[in-house]
Amino acid sequence: MQRKFFSALGLVFALNLLIKPLWIFAIDRPVQNIVGTETYGSYFAIFNLCVVFNFLLDLGITTYLNQQKSKDAEKSLFIQGLLLKTWLGILYAVLLIIIAWVAGIKEKNWLVLAGLQQLLYSFFLYLRGHITALQLFKADAFLSILDKLLVIICCGALIYFPMAFRHISIDYFLWIQILSLATALLIALIILISHKGMRLLNKKISITPSDLLWKALPYGLLVLLMSMHNRLDAFLLERLHVHGNHEAGIYAQAYRLLDAANMLGYLMASFLLPFAAKHLQQIKIIQPLVRKLTIAIICISAPLIVSCFVFAVPIQSLLYHSKDLSTAQLIPLCMTAITGYWLVQVYGTLLTAAGAIKLFMAITIPFMLLNIVLNIIFIPTHGAYAAAIIAIITESCYGITVWIVANQKIKEIAMAQNLLKLDT
Repeated sequence: MQRKFFSALGLVFALNLLIKPLWIFAIDRPVQNIVGTETYGSYFAIFNLCVVFNFLLDLGITTYLNQQKSKDAEKSLFIQGLLLKTWLGILYAVLLIIIAWVAGIKEKNWLVLAGLQQLLYSFFLYLRGHITALQLFKADAFLSILDKLLVIICCGALIYFPMAFRHISIDYFLWIQILSLATALLIALIILISHKGMRLLNKKISITPSDLLWKALPYGLLVLLMSMHNRLDAFLLERLHVHGNHEAGIYAQAYRLLDAANMLGYLMASFLLPFAAKHLQQIKIIQPLVRKLTIAIICISAPLIVSCFVFAVPIQSLLYHSKDLSTAQLIPLCMTAITGYWLVQVYGTLLTAAGAIKLFMAITIPFMLLNIVLNIIFIPTHGAYAAAIIAIITESCYGITVWIVANQKIKEIAMAQNLLKLDT
């Protein structure tokens, strides 16, 4: 079982290590260089706002169904989840309109396009969740890079061949992401339909959409809390600092590296959830696997952080046109938070697989509130530098806490299973 898991995980890592850095450094970075730091800063703030509220597009439905289907392959609530997500999409659109009006956002077209991008991405993750729940890890590995591959091809033409095509802009950038996601969504649906597991989608399960929503809601609230903890600082920067667009822009430059590194944690979590949920009754299979992932986190994050401190100025010079060294100061600070991010991804996933959502939420809420309060206090005077320091403090403490609690939970499950064996 472990060999199958690590084989699939190795494949998805290889594909993503090839494509995602190209997306981040050959596409997303040049877009910022072309449109300018302040323009990109405005887009970055709007995009992160849409990400924070994208919990409304799912409310934990994907995670809940992934967990349930991994435990029982005969259980399928695909159609009910799809209908429910459609209604949630309408609610999300209404919320974005209200936010645009209340916050006085001028770039409303960007808000609409970014919201549409998040809507498609939510449905894409929903289909991928069913694919991984069926243990089709190799198919999901292909899907995990498909949308970004399409964006790289299309945006690359605008960035590197502007004489033959149009010059890139934020609007074109968003439209290309939308069309690429729509294509990837269609291919994911074809893969799911072509697999024998799709026959189960028409199987009637006695549960109403409202019951499904009630069961999935804790997962959705957890996504909201984590998004607010990880993403709200960019929006607060743009709104609270006197030079908000500029501060959000340089923060985006440094955060881009953290986002690229966090890809590894996200991939570990996306594979670990269905695997752990399926083998939860065989805790001895999960324990050594998690230990190996923990060792990998330490061995990868430590040299990565040190490298960013040593080579911050060369990295800044290589990636960005600006000679402002503010980004060079932020790069190592942002990257220092990566260990906490990865610990939360891996051990939070274990708590989720074990059904300990309320426990996970109880850990998340105080760190989320601390992050927001500290950002509100220090961003107006210290800008992006404060946001980076606060991220290190809150994310590191958050990760260590989740790590301790999840290990204790694993021990409790192992003891319970041992006692059950003794009784039988």
